[in-house]
Amino acid sequence: MSFTKPTQPDFTSDTPAQYKTNIDGAMNTVLNKLYDNTISLSAGTGAAYTANIGLGAYSNNQIIETIMHTANTGTCTINFDSLGAKTIKTLDGSNLVAGRIEAGLLARFYYDGVDMIIINPINAVTSRGCLAYNTSNQSIINGSFVSLNLQGEIYDTDGIHSTSSNTSQLVVPAGVTKVKVFGQGNFGGTNNTGQRHIRIYKNGSALTPTIEVKEGASGAGSNNIQVTSPVLIVTPGDYFQMKLYQTSGGTGTAFLDSCWFCMEIKE
Repeated sequence: MSFTKPTQPDFTSDTPAQYKTNIDGAMNTVLNKLYDNTISLSAGTGAAYTANIGLGAYSNNQIIETIMHTANTGTCTINFDSLGAKTIKTLDGSNLVAGRIEAGLLARFYYDGVDMIIINPINAVTSRGCLAYNTSNQSIINGSFVSLNLQGEIYDTDGIHSTSSNTSQLVVPAGVTKVKVFGQGNFGGTNNTGQRHIRIYKNGSALTPTIEVKEGASGAGSNNIQVTSPVLIVTPGDYFQMKLYQTSGGTGTAFLDSCWFCMEIKE
């Protein structure tokens, strides 16, 4: 459904009673015109929407409404009445990330002559990401980087992690372009010899520049070490791992209650 600005009535010569009567009539006329229009339901996919609303042509400054049938999966377009697909963007000109449109949303679009600007997207402040952790102690052999097993999850909003396959990996979901990753590793020390490292890997390789924290051993107790990345530019399907390294001269233990890895979706 699209709207054009109605002609403003002139009530300047009315008495107060006539003014109220005329205002009520004008409002009823507007409401009737609104309710006479059927708001259509979109179709297509969460990446390429379509909608048939009886729009004759696109024109600058149009306001268009349609009910969205499914959530968006990331950057997306909408094609009204086969007039041509237009990219849906936010008011600041950004492409949408997944979840800015949800099923049942009565979406209001402003056409700026190039893109469809969604006026009422779902709030993007909602936290998205994954927090995975070790559910059992894990051996960290001397002199080798070892990925945390991460068999459990505290939360996972976007299918970032699996507890059944490739459990060490946090995978960037569709529609995401920026993330932050961080975590904690624990070393059950048997002596005060050597170093304890924790390093973040992307797609099986250390990042450039390396994101790593190193500490000296603190004796026969345990060392908790935390590492965090800056915001990273990513592609859907990229995966991250957190690896531990120690040079005590023997096998160390990563304790289950102190090892975790997190991905926070930023955009």
